[in-house]
Amino acid sequence: QDLQSGSFLGPGFSDAEIEHYLKEENIPYRKVHPSELGREVATLLAEEKVIGWFQGRMEFGPRALGARSIIGDSRSAEMQSTMNLKIKFRESFRPFAPAVLKEKVSEYFEISSESPYMLLVAPVKEAHRLNGHKGNSFGIELLKETRSTIQAVTHVDYSARIQTIDKDVNPAFYDTINNFYQKTSCPVVVNISLNFRGEPIVCTPQ
Repeated sequence: QDLQSGSFLGPGFSDAEIEHYLKEENIPYRKVHPSELGREVATLLAEEKVIGWFQGRMEFGPRALGARSIIGDSRSAEMQSTMNLKIKFRESFRPFAPAVLKEKVSEYFEISSESPYMLLVAPVKEAHRLNGHKGNSFGIELLKETRSTIQAVTHVDYSARIQTIDKDVNPAFYDTINNFYQKTSCPVVVNISLNFRGEPIVCTPQ
């Protein structure tokens, strides 16, 4: 049993509190029923949209674990540079972490255990690697090569810092990734912290 409760130990905010803030600030919004949220977000992810994901109680610790996250399509060749340059304002080569359905992790990575806190690193499985290293490219130039079917979360050495998603610990996040899997046959999304460079992870709706 996970006594740390997925590390979701921080403050949470009700729909009513969030809606009050949106109305107060005149921010356009559309309310989606919880049963439809995963499907709607998965559709946007498959269209290579970048999503700010804010739900439930905030994570405790240095990693975004699916409560205050920015998520994207792990299959996209452009997602890594887009997120780095346009959202995180950091070097384009810096890798992103994959969030993967717990029961699918061993199909994509050389790991047989859970990694709920994004602490374990494992290589992408050979079956999902593409092309291999060809030509005279090295270092940052390797980023221009298509290295795997989950390009956005594959580092130049094929490593990835993995987070496994459990449907009982974070059901809304699991449902979204599972809907993405049903739509694309890929159970992996990019998961980075909901913040800009040099700032803490977002806590409140404000």
